[in-house]
Amino acid sequence: MNYFDELYAELNASPEYVEEHLASTFAGLIRRYMHRHGITQKGLAGSLGVSQADVAKKICGEQNLTLSSLANIAVALGAEWVGIDLISHEEARQREQRIFQFRNMKQNILTSNFPLERHEKAPATQSRAALRRQWELDTKGVPKMKGALGEKTAV
Repeated sequence: MNYFDELYAELNASPEYVEEHLASTFAGLIRRYMHRHGITQKGLAGSLGVSQADVAKKICGEQNLTLSSLANIAVALGAEWVGIDLISHEEARQREQRIFQFRNMKQNILTSNFPLERHEKAPATQSRAALRRQWELDTKGVPKMKGALGEKTAV
């Protein structure tokens, strides 16, 4: 076990870290939904009947999100929470590693001179669009969210 695996195991044994990670994950999901649907913090604040500053604190992970506040936010956004899962630390670590690998693959696909290491036997006529479609099929079901690894993201 390397240093990062030990650190990961130690952090996930801490309820405080897990709480912060959950808050960051849910906040990231809310921010992503708002971005995809063109909803501003001010617009969400109006729907919730709170100030824009209160919304900013919630979706930036500065304030605890209760089940009640998550439900209220979903209703205000006209959305619902789907697919929330509880998995082992080992499986979570594997998923995070896959997400990291897929993000790197996506970056390689989107930049010029995509290396075809995984696709060496692919026909020379295979286009970037075909590679991108294959990447999307390979990553189907992998959550695409900011904050998935606990990093803070600006809104």
